Amino acid sequence: MHRLQNLVRLHRLGKRKRQIARQLKMSPNTERAYRQAFDRAEVLYGDPTKLPELEELKQAVVEQLPPKLSP
Repeated sequence: MHRLQNLVRLHRLGKRKRQIARQLKMSPNTERAYRQAFDRAEVLYGDPTKLPELEELKQAVVEQLPPKLSP
């Protein structure tokens, strides 16, 4: 399972935000950015056994998060 799918699954299971970040080995800021993008795309809630496809999650991230500019 990909980290993005796992983030959605853990959130749907009711895990705490910091616990999710720690378990997925990502910073709390990164977890929050992904969570907010998924929330706006309306894929964050639902059945934890029926996860969105990885491509759908990647598309939500691309659409909801602005691209990072290189220095």
